[in-house]
Amino acid sequence: MKPRPITAAYAPVLEMLQLPAFCGRLMRGEVTSIQSPELWEFGPLNVWECPFPPALVPIGYRESAFNSLYGSWLHWFGPRRQTWVKAFEDYRTELIEIGRSFEQFAIYHAIHYAECEGDDDALLVFLRECEFDEALLAETAKWFDVCGDGFERYAEHPAFKNDPALECVSEDVTKYRGDFPHPGMSAAQLWNCSGIEVSDELRASFPDQKGLPPWLQDYPREDIDRLFDDYLGQGKLWESWLCLNCGGWEGNAAVRAIRQLAERAGDPKFDVLASAWAEVHQDNDGLR
Repeated sequence: MKPRPITAAYAPVLEMLQLPAFCGRLMRGEVTSIQSPELWEFGPLNVWECPFPPALVPIGYRESAFNSLYGSWLHWFGPRRQTWVKAFEDYRTELIEIGRSFEQFAIYHAIHYAECEGDDDALLVFLRECEFDEALLAETAKWFDVCGDGFERYAEHPAFKNDPALECVSEDVTKYRGDFPHPGMSAAQLWNCSGIEVSDELRASFPDQKGLPPWLQDYPREDIDRLFDDYLGQGKLWESWLCLNCGGWEGNAAVRAIRQLAERAGDPKFDVLASAWAEVHQDNDGLR
């Protein structure tokens, strides 16, 4: 595998999505508040070598024993809302929702960075660079004094309490109000989920696969490209998109597919995303 031109390719995507300016600086490795890269290494993204699904808009990575990619998780043509995730290098085994909003995403990183630094002031510097208002910044500092980097302890924080990220309530998912795949979802709800974001454990809770959408049956399907073509031929953009965010794609087949989906959709904003993802994933080994 070789490094991918993520930073240049995805700059128009961040602009199109109007993501906070901090996201662009993080993607380029220009976050000045991070003073100890040996403890908390972020970007620039061009060193990332592994493929990633089209729904993931990458803005940073952390180099560690388990390299991880961070960014916005954004579905197109369907009812799901934007969220924020952490994806390990082997995204097939774990994709974690760490924010239902940019504020939650920023707090997740700030508390872990400050804990690594062993410096409470690092939290304030980091969140100021994220352009937090002073009231939310002061409130977060109070919580950090009590909770440290125990993310699950922030569920009642003002930025989380009405819509906490799944990782924040992973010990009691009954408190989760979002739509990211989680334990207890019904087969009907999984018709709005792609294969990559559905854990092996959640799929295993349907041993007979009854009621599951075709793209989650016998996962990963060897004929996912054919299933995509069938849905696209019927004009079912949402189902086509969900198929595209599944394992089972070989070589450049997914690049061909996202270009076909963009042409069929006729959405200028999606064109920006599709062009960026295709540029980064030319000549890859596929999404497996």
